[in-house]
Amino acid sequence: CWITGQDPVGSDQGVNDIDGGLTTLQSPVFNISESSGLEVENYRWYTNDTGNAPAQDNWVVQAQDHQGTWMDLENTTASNRSWQEMNFLLSDYLTVGNSLRLRFQASDLGAGSVVEAGLDAFQLTSVLLLTDNASPVVTLNAPNGGETLAPNGTSDITWSQSDDIGVVHVEILLSSDSGATFDQTLAGGALNGIYNWTKAGQLGTTYRLKVICTDSAGNSTEAVSAADFSIGGPSAVAELPVHRLGLAQNSPNPFNPRTKISFSLPAQQNVELKIYSVEGRLVRTLLSEIRGAGAHEVVWSGRDNQGNQSSSGLYFYRLETDQGTLTRKMTLLK
Repeated sequence: CWITGQDPVGSDQGVNDIDGGLTTLQSPVFNISESSGLEVENYRWYTNDTGNAPAQDNWVVQAQDHQGTWMDLENTTASNRSWQEMNFLLSDYLTVGNSLRLRFQASDLGAGSVVEAGLDAFQLTSVLLLTDNASPVVTLNAPNGGETLAPNGTSDITWSQSDDIGVVHVEILLSSDSGATFDQTLAGGALNGIYNWTKAGQLGTTYRLKVICTDSAGNSTEAVSAADFSIGGPSAVAELPVHRLGLAQNSPNPFNPRTKISFSLPAQQNVELKIYSVEGRLVRTLLSEIRGAGAHEVVWSGRDNQGNQSSSGLYFYRLETDQGTLTRKMTLLK
């Protein structure tokens, strides 16, 4: 029921009827161990639009994947009363192993249809697949360190990005501890070089940004602010509003050997300011007393409660008051 060697140009000579069953043409097993990509090309003639049950039977083209499972390249009931040129890039449909087998099937399993099927000019071609092993190139332009931004309103975050197949996703992260952690996500999506950042009253001198660009192959590159930038100016840390409980980011951060910790109280109350290691061990109690309303400042020299110099690393400082507890991170460098 299959034709071979027929000239596939404007002729239906040699196309045969499929009657009352399933006809399968199966290829030999091809050794494709040295092929990075494969394209299947052929001409086909297929009609099932006449008889008592038109459009009820399928034309199916399949290939075996690396596990031996037959995967559809084409499965259609559409009639084409002419020779149609077909091509399939196998990597779009299945994972191919070291060998390949294809099969072509036409059926007349319905109630008395007229099904015609023909295959000609079959060709299996090795092709070079386009791969992308290159990550995007990203440069953070602003803020990149040294700037002072207003504590409210908006500021533009700008960066340049390029990639051979295109950047499809950008994520913008914010750090308030000089890049030790980036725990705030400002934006994410198909951004293209600029994002208008609406700030919500942040104050501090140790902010940094990270921009992560990802291409369609999943390759990512990140760019980070070269130095700290400020929100609200250098005096913002010492000018925390006195009408609420507040704990500022320590300054400088990272630090060696000393750093300043500022906080504000809305009313007189008991206050404890403690330093903890990342394991949760108490390192130093800086303050344990009653403090009045307003802004306060304490200096830590990096020493523990026994007077020993603490090692480099990440630390937490916690402000415990009658009205609540606040915690931030800081980094000691040697």
